[in-house]
Formats: sequence, structure tokens, C-alpha cells
Amino acid sequence: EHHNVRDFGAEGDGVHDDTEAFLKAVAAAEEDGLPVYVPAGTYSISDTVELNEVTLYGYHSGPWTADACDLPGIIQTNPEAPVFHVISGSLSGLQIDVKGVTKDLKLDDAAETVRLSCTGARVSNLKILNPHIGISTFYDPDTSTNPGRCFIENIFIVNPYKIGVNVHAT
Repeated sequence: EHHNVRDFGAEGDGVHDDTEAFLKAVAAAEEDGLPVYVPAGTYSISDTVELNEVTLYGYHSGPWTADACDLPGIIQTNPEAPVFHVISGSLSGLQIDVKGVTKDLKLDDAAETVRLSCTGARVSNLKILNPHIGISTFYDPDTSTNPGRCFIENIFIVNPYKIGVNVHAT
């Protein structure tokens, strides 16, 4: 049993902004503890989706991400905010394509595609295309939280402009 982002209004056509549908599905998952499923399609997301003790997945077992596989797609349309912030949750089985990043962007002007924070954050079986920073850990000095013991597995990053994976302050 799971929540399906399409049941919350996601269209998955790569044109419509599906951010609200993802936020609603994740909110429902936070309430009842069920995971969130992303079926085949291409979903445009313009703001950060926080996964706080929530699992969001595309293909459950996740195919080898370097091959030409048909992972559900996420388009990150706002390179100044992470598309996913994993807070003691998990993210897997997706392809994320970042739009709007150029080599001229300064490191401080673009966010990572996936941010990890708090103990137990997990990402696996992802393909990330054209990120400024693919995956980065995050330390919050106000709450002293960090992604200690984070889990990063089977990540294929294509054409990172600055950094593929940045693990710090853990």
C-alpha cells in the first residue's frame, strides 16, 4: 500500500508544474506512514519537496541507472532550490534532470539537486542529469542536525557543472 502522486493531481506530462501534487502526497504520507509512489511519466517540480521520515520512490527495485532505462522523470525547474530535501527519509528509483544551470553560475547561486540532512537520510538508484551540485549533505547550525550515517547507493550523475556528491559536516 502506498500513496500515488497522480492521486493528488500530478499530471506527469513534463509541462504542468506538479509541485503541489507532490507536496500533498508527501503530507499524506507523513500522517499515515505510507510511502509515496511516482509512476512512469515526467514530473516538473519548481520548489523543494521535503521528505521527513517519508519514502518517495519510482521503480521499487530501481534498474541499473546508467543504462537507457525508463525511470520516472523529475524535471528540476528551479536550480536555486533543491528539488528534494531528504530529512531522515528515502528517495529512490528516479531520473532527475536539472534545467537552467549553466557553467557561469557561482557555487553560492545554485542549490544542490538533492539535499540530505538528519541521521538516516537515504538515496539510491537515482540518475541525476546536469546538476550544479548533484547530492550534498547539509548541517543546520540552529538545530545542530546533520546527516550522520547517511546512505548513498547506486547514483549515476551525468554532466555535473561543479560537484557530483559533496559529503560534509557529518
